[in-house]
Amino acid sequence: MTDAARLALIDAAKLLGRREYSEVEMLGLLASRHPDTSYEPVIQLLRETGMISSGQGTTPRRAIGYEELKARLRKRGIDASSIDLLLESDLAAAVEQTKELIRLNLPGEKDPEKVFRFLSFRGVDEVVAKALVERMD
Repeated sequence: MTDAARLALIDAAKLLGRREYSEVEMLGLLASRHPDTSYEPVIQLLRETGMISSGQGTTPRRAIGYEELKARLRKRGIDASSIDLLLESDLAAAVEQTKELIRLNLPGEKDPEKVFRFLSFRGVDEVVAKALVERMD
């Protein structure tokens, strides 16, 4: 899988962490977000692991968690270190962006609960908010 396809896979994983998408919906999203990327291997991997449905619409279901996503990707032959590297580097970048949000809106705040509530209210992904709160000094 190329680096561009891996980035598309990370993007797809983040989207699937929020809700289920059909194959058609995911194709449209990836085409708009990664226009110069061959994302067919990503769609095939998502289809084979059951992470996207083949139907046109979606059905409500729980989001795929980080550990479940890793397990499904490992089952498809992607080594754990590659998965961790891709997903963790994306998490680190999201945490850094979120730090700036806190710096601008809650300067000097040290209370982890207050920071977490603020981030949740702002719609920051729970995994990113937890990671940031855990890394607070």
